[in-house]
Amino acid sequence: MPYIVGVNGHMGSRFTQDPVAMERLLGALHARGLFYLDSFTTAASVAPVTAARLGVPFAQRALFLDHDPRPGAVARALAELDALVRARRSVIAIGHPHPTTLAALAPWLAHAAAAGTHVVPASALVR
Repeated sequence: MPYIVGVNGHMGSRFTQDPVAMERLLGALHARGLFYLDSFTTAASVAPVTAARLGVPFAQRALFLDHDPRPGAVARALAELDALVRARRSVIAIGHPHPTTLAALAPWLAHAAAAGTHVVPASALVR
């Protein structure tokens, strides 16, 4: 795939807990100079340790915006995102292109810009 800079595993809780599978995946990413973004759907993920050991650039999500796609839940998640940004400065949030998520993001992006929050691609937060 041209222009790819990294990979995010979606719905891979069991996979990210498997040291052999993650070694293979992250080894292949390292060979291609790609980063790995862990959706962190399980605290048992071996991705952070394996990526560090192999020298693979890595990032981990802090928040799902629309685990519950109802408008009120997405609004609460965006409020939580604001709090995380204030506390941590750098936060990776993951969302889906659900109509409710997109509708909530439009005003939130204007609010974020006015508050001095910079929205950047995940690749900017990879270490």
